Amino acid sequence: MDVLQQAHARLEAGDLDAARRMLESVPAAERSSALWQYARGTLALREGQPKVAQGFFEQAVATEPELADLRANLGAALLEQVKAGDRELLPRALAELEVAAQQPSPLPHVENNLGTAKLAAGDAAGALASFDRALEKDPQHLPAHFNRAVALHQLGRRDDAVKALEALLALEPGFEPARQALRKLQS
Repeated sequence: MDVLQQAHARLEAGDLDAARRMLESVPAAERSSALWQYARGTLALREGQPKVAQGFFEQAVATEPELADLRANLGAALLEQVKAGDRELLPRALAELEVAAQQPSPLPHVENNLGTAKLAAGDAAGALASFDRALEKDPQHLPAHFNRAVALHQLGRRDDAVKALEALLALEPGFEPARQALRKLQS
């Protein structure tokens, strides 16, 4: 296993310090590869630095524009900045996530992120469709369940939103945001 694969494994395991050390050990001449940029962007995103992550993902996409996973991560970094208040990035986040979602079998988190961006853009119906696609791929995807309830509520389907939150709590009774949203809807 090469250094980049090891760094990626450390990222997946949540060992950000080890991943950083491994990535920093890669010779400067090899840091322009899409894989290194992707790993470094993933590290920045996990460290709560979406603007830094955006830069790395943009470089990765420039190197390998056809790789949907790179666009999905660029979209996720942009979406995090939108959530933090930079609404000007919303159209770009949507565009990157749309490209990623058009791959033959997008991962549930891609559909969930696309749905979240659609919610932010005021497209609750489109968001609901994205969350449903995420749940078709992974019926246990808790964020998609929660976001689906939010979309249903925004569409004025309060009873369906309550049912969606109850289903989520049946899967994960300790999911406090769902519990709070359910109490709010029931009051």
